[in-house]
Amino acid sequence: MEEKSRPVSLEFFKRPLEQLREPNWSITRVKGKQTLSCVALSKDLIGCYVHYARGRSQPCIDADTCEWCLSGVPRRWHSWFGAVSLSGQSKSIVEITLAVMPRFDEWIRQNGTLRGTRVDLARAGKRDNGRLMCMLERGAKKSNELPGAPAVAQMLRRMWDLPEHTPIIESQAPNVLPLFDRKEA
Repeated sequence: MEEKSRPVSLEFFKRPLEQLREPNWSITRVKGKQTLSCVALSKDLIGCYVHYARGRSQPCIDADTCEWCLSGVPRRWHSWFGAVSLSGQSKSIVEITLAVMPRFDEWIRQNGTLRGTRVDLARAGKRDNGRLMCMLERGAKKSNELPGAPAVAQMLRRMWDLPEHTPIIESQAPNVLPLFDRKEA
């Protein structure tokens, strides 16, 4: 009788892995007539190039082999951060466009973090594709009074059905084509 091989290692957890995963947060994109006021939970933004294809944003992983780049679909830079509504009742991952990135970068340089910042977003001209505008100001709550920040990159990976080990490449310029920019926010 053949001897059964034993597992090399066995991991024990206090809960099933499904329970250890962070719940999915909804993605919030400001549309034409909407305004959004929230408090940032993330310390920084995380972003990548995306294509709008098949009715949704698709990540541009490699411009040389990307099916959307090769098909001529334009790509755009989008960034995300975790946020909570001013009332504290709802949490989401907020999407911003390249148009407001300089304002966010300036804020983070001056203040060292986005966390705790009040963020107000609206679209110019009240059109869905109008230029995104933002106002940033110090929040009323201290960082330690806020809920924890979500794992934004992990949630985007899951949404796009990318492997969990997809690397996060730290880069300061969007011309380097990282899948995600900056450290996990």
